[in-house]
Order: sequence, then structure tokens, then C-alpha cells
Amino acid sequence: DFVVFNGLNGIAAFERDDGTPAWSFAPSEQLRSRYFYDGTIYVGNNSGTVYALDATTGEELWAVDAPTPNWVSPQAVGDGRIYAGGFRGSVYAFNVDNGDIEWQIPNRDWNRE
Repeated sequence: DFVVFNGLNGIAAFERDDGTPAWSFAPSEQLRSRYFYDGTIYVGNNSGTVYALDATTGEELWAVDAPTPNWVSPQAVGDGRIYAGGFRGSVYAFNVDNGDIEWQIPNRDWNRE
């Protein structure tokens, strides 16, 4: 029932029928890409935090800091995990229910040092 937009400074949802604002989410850090799956919006910020938001209410379900000083970008969901790539070359698997980091794989070939 909503249209959801995100920009660097936050996410906002609007009623599809008439454009009435439904909810918004604006953390202190700029946001990166978002990923929607099964009623949840996953979004990362410039400091490596990944958020899970209820797509209907905008309520923060969980927030987890990945062990990186840079942005993390959620890209896919499967097997109960949200997969996200980090700017410094690691890929993370977060538990969709609570945000626990189940694994992290660094890839030196991706680093830009």
C-alpha cells in the first residue's frame, strides 16, 4: 500500500493512492542502497550500520554495526540471511531475524588501498 523512497538522508513511505506521508526514517549517517524482502526494508549507512525496518510502519526492528569504518550495502536475501557488501571488500551475512553477523568473508582483491 506504500511507495518507499530512499535518499542519502533517509527513507520515506507514502500512501500509493493519494501520496499522504506514512512514515520516515532518518538516521544520523547518510544511507546507501536499500533492499526489500518479505515486509522488511534493509538499508546500510556510511558508517557500516545495517538497519532492518518494518515496511508498513517504519519501525526499526534491529540495527547492527558491521566491523568496517565504511558503508555496507544490502543486496540479497536467502536462507534466513541478508547479504551485504562492504566498501572495503568484505561480504557479510546477517541473520534476518535479529541482525547477528553469521559470517564475514574478506576479499583482498576488492580492497582499494
